[in-house]
Amino acid sequence: MESKTADLAAIRQSAADGGATVTVDHNGKLVGLELGRAAMTLSPAELAALVRRLAATATAAALIDGVACLTGLGGFDLEGIDHA
Repeated sequence: MESKTADLAAIRQSAADGGATVTVDHNGKLVGLELGRAAMTLSPAELAALVRRLAATATAAALIDGVACLTGLGGFDLEGIDHA
């Protein structure tokens, strides 16, 4: 079980678009944010919306990774989950 805990803690997922890259951990906590020139030209509201959208995308991918990591430990089943 300790190795699964370490595997979960190591999960990171990123999403990028519009000159921004957001990285989250397995809990969806923001652990990285890179803003390029294109992102810096956005209005504050547009930038906030972009970061929220990217964080949601990265969090969904991290969640899938977390479920995959735990598959077989408590009846988790990935069948039917859309990985797109």
